[in-house]
Amino acid sequence: MSPGGKRLGKARWRALGLGVLAVLLVICTQGTAMAAAKGLVAQPAPAPPVEASPPLVEKATSEPDPGPEPKAAKATKEKKGATKLAPGQRVNINKASQEELEKIPGIGPAKAKAIIKAQPYKNPQDIMKVKGIKKGIYNKIKDFISVQ
Repeated sequence: MSPGGKRLGKARWRALGLGVLAVLLVICTQGTAMAAAKGLVAQPAPAPPVEASPPLVEKATSEPDPGPEPKAAKATKEKKGATKLAPGQRVNINKASQEELEKIPGIGPAKAKAIIKAQPYKNPQDIMKVKGIKKGIYNKIKDFISVQ
């Protein structure tokens, strides 16, 4: 019987049992932590140290050959060199080829194709009608485009 003279149902016994288990778990966890602090419980072995690679030393006379360059890195280097326009240089968006349009910062192959597809343009702001080119991109490229 329970303290009030009533019998406890199965659900209440389960809840009471779970509560007792939770309290015991907390007590055991704290006890283990205290024992570990006192050195009574075995600690896990520390992870082995990670070996650092030796510092790279460059020789003044010659540099070692890095080997073949990955295709993706090679294409990126080539593209970066080709994508820059000189300050003040403009691209006529009505007559430019895809390669010329890709030299404009922020314009890749897909946008260049879309720009060509939407030609002709009456003024530079008309480029904002192209899908993917809105005010933010236009503000970045407006100094590099013309419609002459």
